[in-house]
Amino acid sequence: MESIRSPFRTAEAFGIEEIIDPRDTRPLLCDWVEDAYKRLPQLLGPSSFTMRP
Repeated sequence: MESIRSPFRTAEAFGIEEIIDPRDTRPLLCDWVEDAYKRLPQLLGPSSFTMRP
């Protein structure tokens, strides 16, 4: 149990090299959502299906 308690040891076990500091998480997620929202109209095209009766 002690071996999985540390986020650093867990990340190392999965080969993760970087861990986001929790203080930085919210701004990073907000930036990602903003970028995704701007890109969304480009990813959506006309509907290929019509409404079913």
